[in-house]
Amino acid sequence: MKLNNKYIDLITSDNSKYKLSVKNTDKKTQKIILEYLENNINKWNHNENFTNYIEQTNKSFTFNATNVQSLKNISKRKNINALTIKAVMFTALDLIHTLEKYRFSIIDFELDDFIFIEMGGEIGSKDYTVFCLFIGFDKLMKVKNDFIEIIVPMQRNKFFAPEIEKINSLPAKLSYPNKSGYYSIGKIALFLLSKNAKTRTMDEYQTDLAPLLNTKIYWMILRCLAYNPRNRYLLYI
Repeated sequence: MKLNNKYIDLITSDNSKYKLSVKNTDKKTQKIILEYLENNINKWNHNENFTNYIEQTNKSFTFNATNVQSLKNISKRKNINALTIKAVMFTALDLIHTLEKYRFSIIDFELDDFIFIEMGGEIGSKDYTVFCLFIGFDKLMKVKNDFIEIIVPMQRNKFFAPEIEKINSLPAKLSYPNKSGYYSIGKIALFLLSKNAKTRTMDEYQTDLAPLLNTKIYWMILRCLAYNPRNRYLLYI
């Protein structure tokens, strides 16, 4: 997989060696992206199952991997395991924590916003090692005076939160802290499990999440899917 967007380059020199680079952009956005990547990649290097140490040079990260692919491609698999869903949720959690530090926000996620870096082992096996990264940095929104302002039409996204779906005129203002992104990532997790992205009732969501019943990730997803934003939480407890 090759990636070339406004903020990130991902190239491969052979079948297993990859280089992820952060492009030159405004200093604040670049700082946020680098901090997010460094925080995540440091976790990889401290994972006991991870033997391919990632090297960082200035704004680039070099690593070996058996495969790199988008979450959109992974979502086409018939069965998505809990490890994959958990990786997406934790990646969103890490991103949101970094954004809050700099008073930025994100109100929606899409499948193309994530890549999965597979380090080895067969899918579903004990040795399977995979890491997830967010790459959709064009979605970052600056908070101004405790509001997020939407001034241009947003591309339709089936993972929108209900309050975003209801926006019918521009400019529109959303209060901050904003939890629309919580609902969106919860909906993606639900879609990976059930292949259903329609906005439905909490009872229907619970039915779709039954394979994960009473696990921490089950409750984490449900907390994100509360209809009222005030009742949403992105917590793994």
